[in-house]
Amino acid sequence: MATRSVASASKLDTGAVLAVGFGTAAAMWATGYALRLPFVEAPPPIVLAAMLALSVIGGFFAGRHVRVPIKHGALAGVITMSVNTLILLSLLGGTDPDGVIRRAVLWVPGALLFGAVLGAFGAWLGARQPRAVLDRSSWNGVFAAGLAGATFCMMAIGGLVTSNEAGMAVPDWPRTFGSNMFLYPLSRMTGGIYYEHAHRLFGVLVGLTTLTLCVRLLLTEPRRWLKLLSAVALVLVSVQGVMGGLRVTKASLLLAVLHGVAGQLFLALIVSVAAFCSQRWRAAELSAPLETGSDRTWVVALSGMLVGQLALGAIVRHTGKGVMPHLAVAAVVATLAFVCGMRAWSQHQDRPPLARLGSFLMVVTSLQLILGFAALVASGARAPGQPPTVADILFTTLHQTNGALMLAATGLLTVWTFRLVAAPQPAKAVQRPA
Repeated sequence: MATRSVASASKLDTGAVLAVGFGTAAAMWATGYALRLPFVEAPPPIVLAAMLALSVIGGFFAGRHVRVPIKHGALAGVITMSVNTLILLSLLGGTDPDGVIRRAVLWVPGALLFGAVLGAFGAWLGARQPRAVLDRSSWNGVFAAGLAGATFCMMAIGGLVTSNEAGMAVPDWPRTFGSNMFLYPLSRMTGGIYYEHAHRLFGVLVGLTTLTLCVRLLLTEPRRWLKLLSAVALVLVSVQGVMGGLRVTKASLLLAVLHGVAGQLFLALIVSVAAFCSQRWRAAELSAPLETGSDRTWVVALSGMLVGQLALGAIVRHTGKGVMPHLAVAAVVATLAFVCGMRAWSQHQDRPPLARLGSFLMVVTSLQLILGFAALVASGARAPGQPPTVADILFTTLHQTNGALMLAATGLLTVWTFRLVAAPQPAKAVQRPA
């Protein structure tokens, strides 16, 4: 028995390696994007230092939550650097594709080795801290949560593309100015090209992560419906990518609107998958039905109204029309959101997921109203024919991104309500004596 226990403890946990590796890569991409924004332009040494620090932090996380820290940290570091190869090729890119390949042969193996060293070092540091080893079944949820974080970052990056009117900055797809997307030099990514091309690269990261998570769930997840849901997520992110590309080549406003709404639906789907994979979800039990009404009805109504509201918002963003219907529906959606949030927070204190999501939904709804008003004022103050102002870019992007967060919170509240709150039972007819 002792030998078997040791062998089990030392066995590689692939889920942990993938979750930490892809999660660290997503954090590095998001940080690098922010530091290299045209209005930031952080010096390369600062960007490099941030990337190295995040590699160590990823290993540190693995070291605190797996049984064999060094091995898992090193392999997670290799996964991280493998994903980062997509960016490394852009750093090595130029007008000579053969030259890129020659340089890649020299640089890529060294980058993978360096990633393993950084990950192992971070894991060694993490193992020296108080540890909370996660069960193998929990890592799929961690992986999905990391994908949700990457998707949220992609939504913010896409919002900046629209706010800066950079959607057509790169006229071709899937190539970039005739070049392979992954070989287009980062040195040429300036102004609108930076916003648009970075959004494309981040979309590839989200797509690759979704594909890996889907395969992982198909191989390890016993629940058939969750396997099917992961396949739906893969199809949706693929369609989303194609719509984004065709939006450029066809210059279609309809595709632009559909692309924006589908991205927010995808985020809501992925956060739900993360919940389904969690230990808390598997251990949850239904509570007694409420006598005062159905929470399920309220959250379903909110979900449907919110999707319609986001579609109206996308129309306003891309056409400048439909502001009044958007504002009218906003009042209804905000009312429903506060009702759902208050019910979840006040009536389910014994169910932490519902109480926390209820309070969070009320916070993001309040913030959405404030940001919507600020965006309306900022866009209204913009002179016709003039480029967007800093205030316009800031508030419209935050308003759009927070809207995606609001939909994700609503989606989570919906699935947790159906998981934890039983539907009201029909009242039994009272039989009168003859």
